[in-house]
Amino acid sequence: MCEEDWTPLTDAYLNDPPPNLEIANHIPKSLLIVSSLFLIQSILYFIAGTLLVVSIFLLLFAQPGQLGFILTIFNGVTAIVTTFLGIFFLKLSRGLRDGSRGWRTCALVYHWFCLFLVTFGTINYFFPMVHRTHSTTTSNWMEGGLVFLISAWSIYVLTRRKIKDYFTR
Repeated sequence: MCEEDWTPLTDAYLNDPPPNLEIANHIPKSLLIVSSLFLIQSILYFIAGTLLVVSIFLLLFAQPGQLGFILTIFNGVTAIVTTFLGIFFLKLSRGLRDGSRGWRTCALVYHWFCLFLVTFGTINYFFPMVHRTHSTTTSNWMEGGLVFLISAWSIYVLTRRKIKDYFTR
């Protein structure tokens, strides 16, 4: 019996897990992997931001002239941008795990943008607009291929029916 309103409690009511634990147990593994990739990216941006802040202090003490000031301003702006990107990707990772449709849309836009950039870079390599003075190494091709594969797989994961159903609950 419930002490407040004296209604009988059934066994089924007592054995139901809380709703948020039930949802957390049903996050698809592929979505967890995509979310973890954004979390790793966030951590890398935070590390880059921290290194840029350290370089700002080193530049202030090492080069007191005009060049040191310009580099300090540039590194300061870059540190702020990388920190904001780290916060954005951290929230994106958390939003995907929580099932937010808005963050799913942001992840899809981000990955479509990555696919566009890799494709544009490949087309620009074979049909350059201007004469190129630098060469592309194998590591550039491997990096582009890896970005393309991860983005294509993430788009596939985020547009699957099971994942769509997770976001429309």
